[in-house]
Amino acid sequence: MKLAICIPTYQNPDYIVELFEEELSTYKKLGICVYIMDSSQDEITQDVVKRYQEDYNNLFYYRFSHDIHSNVKVYKIFQMVKTEISCDYIWMRSDAVRTDEMLLKGILIYLVHGYDIVVLNSFSRFTSKFSYVTSAPQEVFDYCSWALTLYGAAILRVESMVQSADWHMLESKYLCDDCINFSHLAFYFEQIRNLKNFSCLILNVPTSIFYQTIKKMKKRAFWYNETIKIWLYRWPNVIERLPASYKNKMSVIKSATYVRFFPENLKNMAMDNVLDIDVYFRYKERISKYTDVPNIYFYWAAKRIEYNSFGREIYDKDEEYLNLYNFAKKYEKIVVYGCGIKAIKYAKYLLASNFILDCFCVTDAKNADSKKVMGYKVFPFGKVSLDKNTGIVLGMHAVYQMQVYSLLMERGVQEQVFTYPDSFDYMQNVMDELKAITSKNGSET
Repeated sequence: MKLAICIPTYQNPDYIVELFEEELSTYKKLGICVYIMDSSQDEITQDVVKRYQEDYNNLFYYRFSHDIHSNVKVYKIFQMVKTEISCDYIWMRSDAVRTDEMLLKGILIYLVHGYDIVVLNSFSRFTSKFSYVTSAPQEVFDYCSWALTLYGAAILRVESMVQSADWHMLESKYLCDDCINFSHLAFYFEQIRNLKNFSCLILNVPTSIFYQTIKKMKKRAFWYNETIKIWLYRWPNVIERLPASYKNKMSVIKSATYVRFFPENLKNMAMDNVLDIDVYFRYKERISKYTDVPNIYFYWAAKRIEYNSFGREIYDKDEEYLNLYNFAKKYEKIVVYGCGIKAIKYAKYLLASNFILDCFCVTDAKNADSKKVMGYKVFPFGKVSLDKNTGIVLGMHAVYQMQVYSLLMERGVQEQVFTYPDSFDYMQNVMDELKAITSKNGSET
């Protein structure tokens, strides 16, 4: 099975360089072709690709107009299959997505089974299994719609999912202002419901092996200023416009908007002038209809009225924070490992929930003793006092979580650790499953 990875990009040459340095040699070794679909306003990304093409004959470049919308470009890329892109499977991937080599090897083996779509679900866990096969479109809709908003979450079988698409219908129905950001998602579900013998593989991938580059967390998305419109207008419109055969549409809509509009996120949007009182009144009715976050939080944020943004009445409805609460209940005090954005969010929630926060800690001992976060000392992990009554909350990118696991084991505290969305056991079980199937099929190198 021939797999092509297509990467739409705009003004992100640093992402492309990082991707090439980390993964391009693996793609070549595995026989995967990579297509960079560039609509940048300058020539920097094109020059980067030309430089790497000297050593990689599996690397291709296409140029698009700089004013083309990302989702319009994605539709055009799909229509290039079989004429300019030769493949059996196409994987449309964000330039910020990174994939572990073992996962890539496993994917190639899974594709041999001829699934119509492979979903890489890193957003939620509806089953404890890593790999799950279904022939029910509704099941994919219920459990994977939010995950499929990510460029990179779907690998499509060209023959069944792409070649038979009615592009005129899709473009007129979804490439319009009230739906455009999720037109790719609409394409998937329009195609799925037309298949007679539909077969889907869902991979519940840990974010330690399928994740967005850390660079992404330090850079605002180009669409950030439209966040309210995208998630309260376009997202509901797309889901409601899908064929009537898909049920539970309101539940699917709210599963995404609830997390997007956590009260702490609303505060940040107000500070960034994405949410103000005019925006609030413009979307007031949609706030009430399409999210379970109480309307009052939007109003308070828009008016810059101070409020407790980590109240349990909101966060206890979210799996991540409910799990964190239940974990923290077991311990007399909590140490937060990390001192970045995620660590601070966890710390604020824990304090708002009346747990005792002992300190922050980091792996790198350099200057740690002189730092403070939220008024708390930051210690090197090796100097933190730990006993059986201390819980350790990992507030860091999932890639780093696996890196600190050995340090936790050395001190015998690996059973006292909170990780999300996946436990260390789950992450290890997934790697063991991938190693087993690649070894069995002779893909180990």
